[in-house]
Amino acid sequence: MKKLRKLVFIFISLVMVLDLSFLYFFNLGLIFNISTSMPRGLYFIFPSKNIKRGDIVAACVDNEIIRRIVSKYNIHERGYCKNGLAVLKPYFAGEGDVISTNSSGVIINSHLTPHSKAIVGEKLINYDHFIINKNNIFLFSNYSDVSIDSRYFGAVSRSFIFGKAIRVSF
Repeated sequence: MKKLRKLVFIFISLVMVLDLSFLYFFNLGLIFNISTSMPRGLYFIFPSKNIKRGDIVAACVDNEIIRRIVSKYNIHERGYCKNGLAVLKPYFAGEGDVISTNSSGVIINSHLTPHSKAIVGEKLINYDHFIINKNNIFLFSNYSDVSIDSRYFGAVSRSFIFGKAIRVSF
């Protein structure tokens, strides 16, 4: 078991060092997620504009809120985005969905979303019956109570999505 663990560690280290740049030639990529907001592991990212609710997507997020959170929690950018932070999150809500926030968490279409209460010391984005338009999506991970997602940085433009993600390991 220790030998297998060591081989896996060497492989992952090699992947991280090489960043599999040869795959980018074909517009493919890998993200190794170590955060607790999604299941940990290696995710294969492939370009796709055909995304739907429930898909895990990779997006570049850049605004004042995300820059403050990145600085506060010492989050390191993986280099996938020219500006901002690459996030890996489920597409949770889209066109026509109505979003509100309060001290209990995020309410989507009149239903309180589980695990959506604010992280201690953080504030949810202020939405009061915000209707998502066709150009935006709401990224939210209810896998963990500590996900940095659209409840903090807001709805994300579809143009900031750089691919769909499929978990391939761990």
